[in-house]
Amino acid sequence: MAGAGAVRYVKLSGVRRPKPRVLRQSPIRNSQSEIRNPKFEIPNPQSPMPSTHSISQAISTLTVLARAQVTREGREMLAEMRQVQRSLPARYNALPLPEFLAELTPERADWVDRDREQVRELVDALAFWDRGSPFGVCLRRSLLRYHFLRRTGLPLGIVFAMRARRRGEAPGLAGHAWNILNGEPYHERPEDMTGFTEVYRWPQEG
Repeated sequence: MAGAGAVRYVKLSGVRRPKPRVLRQSPIRNSQSEIRNPKFEIPNPQSPMPSTHSISQAISTLTVLARAQVTREGREMLAEMRQVQRSLPARYNALPLPEFLAELTPERADWVDRDREQVRELVDALAFWDRGSPFGVCLRRSLLRYHFLRRTGLPLGIVFAMRARRRGEAPGLAGHAWNILNGEPYHERPEDMTGFTEVYRWPQEG
């Protein structure tokens, strides 16, 4: 029997556990030359009032989640997405970044019969409301999109980027993550990428 505090991992459906992959170049390294997994999040100054965009997101994501509960397929997708969502932080912190992303990569497209737009909307809604996650919304959204949309056959990638924090933000570097399709940003607002420099992308080319 596992001891108290032991981490229980949820097996990701349709994914493989490949051999660790070595990065050719990456500035995100520790003293043992392993890839660190920073928590990518856009830092926003505290605001006394939510923005119009955030209010609109809240309403639209609640609508998406409610609509999914109406059908059996929607409920089943939500259940599986939540299971994977809960398992991500422990896996992310336990593995080097390339190995974690390789494990998250589906071995086959077993959701080709699912509506891609519905899958994306469900993933985005879950990521938006997962306020207890240690990840920023950009990271949890990018990881879930990557896993589940690749299962529909959409060959998404992930970009990790950083920038110097601005006045009014905590000192240091700010991180951000977004998805790409055929080398172009996928459902990402241009203003959210402003000022960020790419430091790593997955999958590695070549």
